[in-house]
Amino acid sequence: MTELKEFLLDFDFDDIQLMKEIDQTTNEKEIPNDDDILAEPDPVVATFSEEELLAARQEGFAAGKEDGVKESLGGLENNMCQILDKIASGISDVVEDQNAFNEKTTNDTLQLTLSICRKLFPVLSEEGKLTEVASMTESMVSQILAQPKITIFVNSDIIASLKEKIDPFLAERGYEGIATILEDPSLSVSGCRIQWQDGEALRDPEVGLQDIEQIISSSLNDQNLVANLSQGSGAMTELGSENEARAFSERNTEEQPDDPPVGTSIDDTST
Repeated sequence: MTELKEFLLDFDFDDIQLMKEIDQTTNEKEIPNDDDILAEPDPVVATFSEEELLAARQEGFAAGKEDGVKESLGGLENNMCQILDKIASGISDVVEDQNAFNEKTTNDTLQLTLSICRKLFPVLSEEGKLTEVASMTESMVSQILAQPKITIFVNSDIIASLKEKIDPFLAERGYEGIATILEDPSLSVSGCRIQWQDGEALRDPEVGLQDIEQIISSSLNDQNLVANLSQGSGAMTELGSENEARAFSERNTEEQPDDPPVGTSIDDTST
């Protein structure tokens, strides 16, 4: 059987002197002497010359100025872009309004022209009935004096008056054939039809008025067609309108010859 042995501490903690010695020994081991501690170097203070400070100041001023100019220009550019967008939008609206106004003005002008023709045509035909018929007759007869027989058809209201003008005219031209003036109820008071062996010439103001109405109506239709094309086809509108106008002009030129040939039927609408 193991023999029990009483455990005894090596130190007597009640011994004050001993405890002081222990504390002193411990402190000497843990805390080094001041001589053993390395002295930390003092921080190096940066120094600058006046030239370096001036250069740094100028560089900072230039950089700040450049940033300020860029910021200001950026704001101005944004404002200008917004203003230009508004101007472009406004101009587009103005152009559309002006085009619509021009189209309406053109249509109104053509309509007014047609109305004036319808109003004045009967009056002018009545006032110039004899003068116009006599002028047309003299012009055509001068080209067919070699014909053996000429027959002139007019409204019954001007047969006598026209005979008084045409007989002296034929005598002055030395016409040796037979010239007859007859009534044609189908002709208006300012209408005239001249027949000879090879053909005839016709002056019918009513047909002339119908031609004018047809031309104006075609022009109105062409204007509407050009307007519709301009809204849908963009840059091709100008080319299309030019072709339409050229074709329209050529068509009118072909329909209205300056000098009617002898031996064909024509409509003399001069007033």
